[in-house]
Amino acid sequence: MKNNAKKFSENVLRGVGITEAAMQSGNLFSQTGLEFLSIGESSGNLPGMLTEFAEIQEQELFARLRDLKAVLEPVLVVIIAAMIFAVMSVMLSPLFDLMTKMPE
Repeated sequence: MKNNAKKFSENVLRGVGITEAAMQSGNLFSQTGLEFLSIGESSGNLPGMLTEFAEIQEQELFARLRDLKAVLEPVLVVIIAAMIFAVMSVMLSPLFDLMTKMPE
């Protein structure tokens, strides 16, 4: 990633267009990012397009985090329940042993 960013900045300093520099620098930008760069560069509205792309990326990130949270919450509940069950079993098993060994 660091080498790709360095290659990108070197290309821009040599006068290569931003979109072309991004394409030559490897996988620094996604295909969608390259499209936003190209549109912004050709229309003269690069800051606006980059802002819009950042907002889209942010929405996608929040959607992924929401999905991850939806999967992890039940798993964590099961793990915590298993831990509580294990602790209760360890604490109560000696009591049950004593009760079964008591004379009637």
